[in-house]
Amino acid sequence: MRADTTILGIPDVELFARNSAPLADWFVRLEDVAPDNTKQLVTGGGLNGAQRDSRNHPTDLVPGKSSLLEVPMHFTSWTFPAGHRIRLSISNALWPMIWPTPYAMTTWVEIGNATSSMLILSIIDPTLMPTVQFAKPVETEPLPGFRSEGEILPGKWTVTSDSARHVTTLDWHGEEQDLFPWGEEDTEERLVHTVQDNDPVHASVRGAASMQVKLKDRTLLWSTTLDLHSDATNFYYAYTRELRNNGALVRRRTWRETIPRDHQ
Repeated sequence: MRADTTILGIPDVELFARNSAPLADWFVRLEDVAPDNTKQLVTGGGLNGAQRDSRNHPTDLVPGKSSLLEVPMHFTSWTFPAGHRIRLSISNALWPMIWPTPYAMTTWVEIGNATSSMLILSIIDPTLMPTVQFAKPVETEPLPGFRSEGEILPGKWTVTSDSARHVTTLDWHGEEQDLFPWGEEDTEERLVHTVQDNDPVHASVRGAASMQVKLKDRTLLWSTTLDLHSDATNFYYAYTRELRNNGALVRRRTWRETIPRDHQ
């Protein structure tokens, strides 16, 4: 761009697209690309293709047939500096944030013709906007006897890909320790997301979490396990939660449910 360009509002994307499967998700990302090719995510949005006409009454896509897909993004304000480029990235997956559809597929986006896809931005003159001055943050001293180490979020994660089996695994882990005058609290969580590129129908998330509270006269331990996986027609959910007092089981409960995919 030759000059600074400022946008304010909800960017919108109109996609004329088709795919080889009866169900496809569409995700768009608005990005700021600097001259050195570094990229900054500005905003984004997504659409389940089955909900293109109605969220309450989803319908299958017709493989090979072009459809108009309107994908609104999240509200944003941003200035693209002169010399930067505006880029729109389009994909059919946002794993592990969104569960994948059960189909491996090929998709096409139509550009450069009468039914071309387009990006719609609300461009404004920033000189017409009032300038807001924010007060500097004030640092406060921690209360005596309180201390925190580590953090559950954002945690740490690793991504591994098995090129022979076309399996990708994301392993996330977070832990935190909080010290109080009356005791200690240790929290730990782990989630393992797995998806097969050639067979996304069998995606899964398995995890475990625990919170141990050490008091003067006893130690309480809450622990949970999660198993969520899918096939072509259903999601299968199993969740177990238990409480122990000084190692002795106080209570345990397990929830199990089969949930129809219903265009998910």
